[in-house]
Amino acid sequence: MNTQQNNSGRRRPASVNGEKRQAPVPRRTPTQRPSGHGASPSHPAKRKEPHYPASRQPSNASKASSVNKYDVDDDDESVGGNTALSSLVKAVIYIVSILVVSGFLSYFAIVFGNDIFAFVKSDEEITITIGEKTTIKKLGKILEDNGVIEYSGLFDFYAKIRDKNPALVAGEYTVTPSMNYDQLIRVFAKKTSEKAQTVIVTIPEGYTVKEIVDILVDKYNLSSREELYDVIENYEFDYWFIKQLDENRSPDRKCRLEGYLYPDTYYYYSNASAVNIINKMLKNFDLKMKQTFKNYKGCEGTYVEKINYLCETKCKMTFDEIVNLASIIQMETLYDVEYGHISSVLNNRLKNPRYETGGFLGCDATYYYIFQDDPPEELTADILAVDDPYNTRKYKGLPPGPISNPTFLAINYAIFPESTKDYYFFAKKDGTNEFSKTLKEHENKKKEMLEDSE
Repeated sequence: MNTQQNNSGRRRPASVNGEKRQAPVPRRTPTQRPSGHGASPSHPAKRKEPHYPASRQPSNASKASSVNKYDVDDDDESVGGNTALSSLVKAVIYIVSILVVSGFLSYFAIVFGNDIFAFVKSDEEITITIGEKTTIKKLGKILEDNGVIEYSGLFDFYAKIRDKNPALVAGEYTVTPSMNYDQLIRVFAKKTSEKAQTVIVTIPEGYTVKEIVDILVDKYNLSSREELYDVIENYEFDYWFIKQLDENRSPDRKCRLEGYLYPDTYYYYSNASAVNIINKMLKNFDLKMKQTFKNYKGCEGTYVEKINYLCETKCKMTFDEIVNLASIIQMETLYDVEYGHISSVLNNRLKNPRYETGGFLGCDATYYYIFQDDPPEELTADILAVDDPYNTRKYKGLPPGPISNPTFLAINYAIFPESTKDYYFFAKKDGTNEFSKTLKEHENKKKEMLEDSE
């Protein structure tokens, strides 16, 4: 049998499985240049596709693995790029979703945690009143409505999971938003030896702060003098009239809240704090001012804006000066039907300092305020000559502050006095007053009254 020997000296079959084998293609050395038209160093000859016998065609996988990376056409590159881009977008969406969800969870954890544990909340004192049979759920709603907590539902849920459902004690309490849920529950569930009782307190018209404190402590056993006076002089109540008062307060004023503890009947719990007691009177004062001036037609705005407008444009006074004037009106007559006439006399004296009264109010009521700790039986010459800013015979104009706590009616007449030309008045035996335009007329009427009484 004929054989053919290759360069390596090994014998190769002329055919495989009966098929003739093609002669081997001679190998081109590195120095040989391809033949054919257009072949040049800068344009290498196109490479022929490899030829495979029919029986040895490679599989698709083999073809794919044998393709040079530079032989991939543009369509294949597009598919690969889109696949990579799609994976990147999915990864970004996944990461953003995780961040968003984490952000929401973190936000609610911070907000709810701050409400439960009161990490960063106000120290403002807030008065809360609860009645009989108040439940934890209802307490949460009361606390939310008053700005102590943000989420009443969370408060109720927290109490349930903590198994805190104590019997709450009816009464008035002072709490702050800086108290956590556990502290709040303890405050309203504090144990007392006896049930808090309702105390009905009546403050008469024209009482001074001193007289009001004496009634609260001595008659009704509410709070203490020290606590009440500390609140009256120092506590920062959030009322528009208190802010105006503090901005313009005279250093000679004897009592800060004189004039604003509204005379009325109040219902307190026996365990009410000093803040609660005084705040209820101030709140009532604000309500009475709203009811009195909200329907004034002379200007637009809220009742506070209307009051400020009247004070500035009509009266040329501050609101505290109006209350000051009203407190004197309140004390100079027993009958409210005379408020308008008394106001006319005092306004005439204030607005016409060149008249014979010289701008002095000359009111006896201011002397009794000076000596309220030891009221005189009569106004002697020594008392009338006392050197005190509240002596309205010695110092012109209004005293440094109100001398009593007036009603809304006296305040209304301080702004809207009757129209008269009277500058004098004196009290008669029946408690009403006699009015005069001049000092001479005034003295003659007093003389006639004395003669008639003999």
